[in-house]
Amino acid sequence: MKRFLVSSALLLPMFFAAQAVAWGPAGHKIVAAIAFRQLTPAQQATIVAILKHHPRYQEDFEDKMPEGVEVNEWIFQQAAVWPDIARDLPYEAKKEFSRPNWHFIDLPYFPTDEDRSELAGKLKANVSFELSASANEKMNAVQAFRFALHVLEDPHASDADKAKYLSWIIHLVGDTHQPLHCATLCTVDLFPEGDHGGNSITTVQHKELHALWDGFPGSPSMKFNAVQKKAISLTHEYELEVAGRKAAADLNIETWVKESHDYAERFAYTQQVLEHLEGQTDAKRLAPMELSEEYLSDGGNLAKQRLVEAGYRLGAVLKRIAGDGSIANRGDHDRY
Repeated sequence: MKRFLVSSALLLPMFFAAQAVAWGPAGHKIVAAIAFRQLTPAQQATIVAILKHHPRYQEDFEDKMPEGVEVNEWIFQQAAVWPDIARDLPYEAKKEFSRPNWHFIDLPYFPTDEDRSELAGKLKANVSFELSASANEKMNAVQAFRFALHVLEDPHASDADKAKYLSWIIHLVGDTHQPLHCATLCTVDLFPEGDHGGNSITTVQHKELHALWDGFPGSPSMKFNAVQKKAISLTHEYELEVAGRKAAADLNIETWVKESHDYAERFAYTQQVLEHLEGQTDAKRLAPMELSEEYLSDGGNLAKQRLVEAGYRLGAVLKRIAGDGSIANRGDHDRY
């Protein structure tokens, strides 16, 4: 991947405002805003019409909509973060709608041959790519995405279920493009069950590695107009636009997660990180590490690329859904 050069000083303010969810709200909204611009007005309206049947549309969409926004695009952005909103709902609603395991897939990364030989095949994480016969809380991000598409294909599925799972589709395209949602560092001494996508590695810049990556796109409080401007500016960068258009030609989610896993190895679990972990024996008492300016710059630039690729791919998926409200009988199912 060509590394775009951006001063890390421009990236630092966004770390301290981020939250430990995939990309943070800003990232998911940016992906949705990019996808929104890939659709015709008629296609946009079709997607919104489906989303308006969401079982919590009144509480989580209508009641939260600010004045003066472009309604259809705001609904896209809100749908992109709704699976994270579900984490903080009142107990009964949270139990019904929140699905923590659906946000990631812990594909293992073994930094040494010893780690691989000792741990490969012994991990408990669900890394299956197979479509589940029914929804269940233990599905990973790939299975949840494929199940959500299955619901959109089902002519017997309720409008409410189609809306709910469409929100998950919009969200999961973003999740699967965040490198640390598709990888877990596995080492014999520190992380025999994985580091949970960097959640177990403490950092000076922002509590832990996973949250730092979630924060690259911007502050979780980024407003609607700022998200719009960010999405437009990213897609107006020539190299990012080329990357996005190329990405949209491959709609196989297995490709997306394997890309993210590879990027996690190269850009998240760098030699600097691995050297910091050497000699430490207690995963619960890791000394926080201070990441270099090069690490922050490279990570921030990769995040921009992944946001654009996710946005273009989401746009391509939504175009297919908007064709007639489903993606059934198109001969494209195996591409996902």
